[in-house]
Amino acid sequence: MQIAVTSCIYCLQAFRGGNRMSLITRTFLLMMCWMACQSSVLADIYRVTTDVEGRGSQERSAGLARAFNEVLVRASGKAEVVANATVRKANPQSYIETFGYTTSQESGEPLLEVVFNQAQVEGLLGRAGFAVWGINRPSVMMWVGVEDGGRQLVTASDLGDLAIFRYALVRRGVPAVWPLGDLQDEMALPMSRLFGLFRQDAREASARYPSSALLTAKVERYGNRWQLDGFLEHRGDSRTLSLKASEPSEMAALLADWLAEYFSGRYGVSTHASGAGVQAVQVSGMSSFGEYQEVLKLLKSANGVQSVSVAGMSDDVLTVQLGLRASWSQVRANLRLDPRLVPSASDSVFEWRAR
Repeated sequence: MQIAVTSCIYCLQAFRGGNRMSLITRTFLLMMCWMACQSSVLADIYRVTTDVEGRGSQERSAGLARAFNEVLVRASGKAEVVANATVRKANPQSYIETFGYTTSQESGEPLLEVVFNQAQVEGLLGRAGFAVWGINRPSVMMWVGVEDGGRQLVTASDLGDLAIFRYALVRRGVPAVWPLGDLQDEMALPMSRLFGLFRQDAREASARYPSSALLTAKVERYGNRWQLDGFLEHRGDSRTLSLKASEPSEMAALLADWLAEYFSGRYGVSTHASGAGVQAVQVSGMSSFGEYQEVLKLLKSANGVQSVSVAGMSDDVLTVQLGLRASWSQVRANLRLDPRLVPSASDSVFEWRAR
């Protein structure tokens, strides 16, 4: 698995907040660098890094348990997965491909890095009755304004307290695009318009940031409580959201939870769906062997696809048989996340448009 990135990455840097953020928070932000400026992202959800107190067997077991819980939440999009009886009986070590130790350059403390087996984790989720949210995930353009004695925009380069919003989405496996916060952004979406939640202004300001969803929200403090109001737009669907929290870190976590729940509910695939079987698919528009390979790679990686068999090739039209472990409607929704695969009027015909 990998994170698909472009030249507009802003590497996330460790917080300077001392005790306000844990070592794993700072390390994870450095590791992920998740400002991916494209409409969908191949998320590296099966690799987890966690801090440990030492390299002994007890510390390792505790670290593996934490990492296992995190990968299950990321892969399902559901926080409640860790309380499931079937999941609780699972031995984390049975789902590991590799693990090893590194040392934090900042603190010198040990870090445990674990890579989990995707197929085994997905199998456990299926047995536990949870759908699998695939690695190809829509990226969300995030316009989040925070008011606490003054109005601030959460940007791609924030190093202070506001970066908790970026970290929370990374932790839940939600790919996000954050604004630069430069003069162009200030002109396109002034704070007054952002806090007014003007939809058209937010859409126009987002034009420079390729993404497949738009989240616009304002976070305001009322005494010792925090209130978030906003909206999400994604492929013709529009949702409003209103969240309450006692502190900003809780609000960031609630927002990440809300987004993960929404997208996993829309794109999660149940491996026990009754519609599983074989589906013939045609893809046209490839102009080279490399593009042909890219199409096959995309099809094989799609959530809900078990196997891909080439049935024929005529001119630039590729015909394949997809072995499905979910309904075709679920698989098709996930295939459409990649903008290079453009659907036609026919349910199973696509056109390849290389970037």
